[in-house]
Amino acid sequence: MTNHPDGNHIIAMSIKGDGRLAFGRAVSTGGTGNRGMGSPVGDPLFSQASIQVSTVSNLLVNANSGSNSISLFEIDPSDPTRLTQIGKAVDSRGDFPVTTGFNDKGDQVCILNSGTRNGLLCYEVDRQIGLVPINETFRPFNILQTTPATGAQNTAGQVRFSRDGTKLFATVKGDASLNRRGHLSIWNITSRNPLRISEDHETIETELIGLRPFGLTFIEGKNAIVSADPINGFDIWDLDEMKSYATHVDNQISNCWTAFSPKTGNYYLMDADKSVISEFHIDDNLNGTIVKQYPKEEGSFLADPDIASFNNKDFLYTLSGGKLTILVSELRGPLDAVQIQAFDLVGAACKAKIPIGELLSDIIGPRSDDCAFQTNTLCKA
Repeated sequence: MTNHPDGNHIIAMSIKGDGRLAFGRAVSTGGTGNRGMGSPVGDPLFSQASIQVSTVSNLLVNANSGSNSISLFEIDPSDPTRLTQIGKAVDSRGDFPVTTGFNDKGDQVCILNSGTRNGLLCYEVDRQIGLVPINETFRPFNILQTTPATGAQNTAGQVRFSRDGTKLFATVKGDASLNRRGHLSIWNITSRNPLRISEDHETIETELIGLRPFGLTFIEGKNAIVSADPINGFDIWDLDEMKSYATHVDNQISNCWTAFSPKTGNYYLMDADKSVISEFHIDDNLNGTIVKQYPKEEGSFLADPDIASFNNKDFLYTLSGGKLTILVSELRGPLDAVQIQAFDLVGAACKAKIPIGELLSDIIGPRSDDCAFQTNTLCKA
């Protein structure tokens, strides 16, 4: 997702049999992007999952942070790079939407707004007209914020349905200057069709003041979640004990995103400012340990990873906001992630004739083509 203020676009790529990416096409979302105040290179929204896909319903949803809207697309199963928008982008009913999440059937979507009017809202999917807001699901966060949001402290991180469809989770980052801890909010789903959630919610606070939990990755085989945290490394949420545990990663700078590999059984942590991917293991007692690190080119600003599993292989796809590439790594086994490609997003934008920012030469040096003016760091994977 380009997240460009002059017009947001989805860049669709195909995955070859060996895991490498190839440009497909780009499509307008019908909305605009924006970047938060104080946002660093490659992290304009302070969040994870601003764009999500349901492989069950063959749908894609994304947040348009500049136009305060949400877009829905149908994915052609015979050519998944072909996206058809369903209806128009709909009002997010708040400011600066930053994260989206499908339920297990792919027929309901929830989003978080992170600006002045912030909070949770869910939608029903209508395959003829698009997203239909469910007014009864609106839950304000009452965070004192700006539009666009000022962060990363005191902003929304990610929203997800639980694996069994009985709860909704959302992370909000802490703020040490306000003596505020980050927290995980948990709503009970009281009805699935129509979707209804509890008026009140439970909250698990981070172990320490000022921690900033970003995304939500379920821990395999456990009733628990792990969140990257740029202050300490990562946080583990024990949903049985309703407690959180902060894990310190030595020499880390800003770990903000996580992903899980079924093949390796390990988790992958992106340190944006240090440009390092850390592979870590979580044991049966919910203790997390870094087992290997993979340094990348300085200034890569690693963000928003995802893992694809096919042909009995796992591949890790990581946005490099600093270099405007997507790094592709084959996960051959535990402690064995091998980078096989750096897919050029600028070249893809040039082919699609869409902007993904401006002043590329100020970031990664001059290029020999005519697209050097096209891009800066307003790009989200």
